[in-house]
Amino acid sequence: MKLSMLLPIYNESQFLTQNLTTVLPFVDEAIIVDGSPFGPSNDGTDKIIETFKEEYPGKIEYLKGTFELEEGVWDESAQRNLGLTKVSGDFLMPHCGDMIYDIDDIAQMRNSLEKYSDRKIFFCFFLEFFCDTEHLRLYQDKSHFNAWFPCPVIGDIPIFSMDLDPIYQDGPQLKIKQVKSSDFVYVHRAVRHHYGWVSPFRKQVEKHIRNVKLRQWGEIGDELLAQGEEVICAWAFRHVLSYESMDCKFPFTGNQPAIMKEKKRSYLEGYDEVIKEYEDKFGEEFYLT
Repeated sequence: MKLSMLLPIYNESQFLTQNLTTVLPFVDEAIIVDGSPFGPSNDGTDKIIETFKEEYPGKIEYLKGTFELEEGVWDESAQRNLGLTKVSGDFLMPHCGDMIYDIDDIAQMRNSLEKYSDRKIFFCFFLEFFCDTEHLRLYQDKSHFNAWFPCPVIGDIPIFSMDLDPIYQDGPQLKIKQVKSSDFVYVHRAVRHHYGWVSPFRKQVEKHIRNVKLRQWGEIGDELLAQGEEVICAWAFRHVLSYESMDCKFPFTGNQPAIMKEKKRSYLEGYDEVIKEYEDKFGEEFYLT
């Protein structure tokens, strides 16, 4: 039984070392696809990957490319589907650069896969840090006394069988064959930790600018697109700076993965530098208008 990992990335140097350190010992091959509408990463991501290629000879296939639709939109489906063409495993772990397992958790995922290799889909718990590594983003369930809960899964599946004929459509959306309840395994002691909302300020702003251009904000995004680059950037700044006022932020009382305990992380890292760069381009306090 062979487990492959598919990792689409672009400028993921912030968490990539910790990500690969815990995961690579437990997968049999890693397909890393580095790219965007602007080409491959330019933040040192490639150097990190080359270091791991030396440590794990023959395990990592590193692909680079430019993935662009009309009007500069990121063709995330093409990026992922390129990786799928290289997968040789029986099972696939789609992963992302800011998702981190504790080494004990990924070991449990692998052990469960070995034990229940006749199943098709393997889920685990999911925790999403928000604003900093001392808080979580929770989601409200109005059917249960308006209580707030972690989101147990997000758009991707932690591990699934390649028998399900996966393909990506409409960006990062995964399409697979229909499955039955008996195809699932829930690995209840394993946790994936998502650090996307505590990435540095620049990455937060650029993420929301990109999502507007991908038309993922519906009518709001269409209105922003019609008004041009400065308005889109100003909105993205305001949106990121509004994180603290969102009512989905709750204290985190657990333990981070051991590999992430060296320092507190915050989405405001690099704030002054990014503000100055955009104000030099659009004018002082442009995001307040």
